[in-house]
Amino acid sequence: MQSYPRLNLADVYAVVSRYLADPAPFEDYLRTYDEAAEESRRRIEAIQGPRGKIREDLLTRAKARDLLRDQAGR
Repeated sequence: MQSYPRLNLADVYAVVSRYLADPAPFEDYLRTYDEAAEESRRRIEAIQGPRGKIREDLLTRAKARDLLRDQAGR
């Protein structure tokens, strides 16, 4: 709450109390958005392909670029 000056303590306690009294609606809400995010990820990967090796690909490209730059400087 200290990081969000617009919140007041009474509202925070009200939300926590509501969640503790009946967490199901909160869990349903979060599950719905997690499923939507997963579906979005699947659609993006279907278009772009999996990006599991993106870091290695970028490092390889950077090394190749540096090598070309070094060769051009000779």
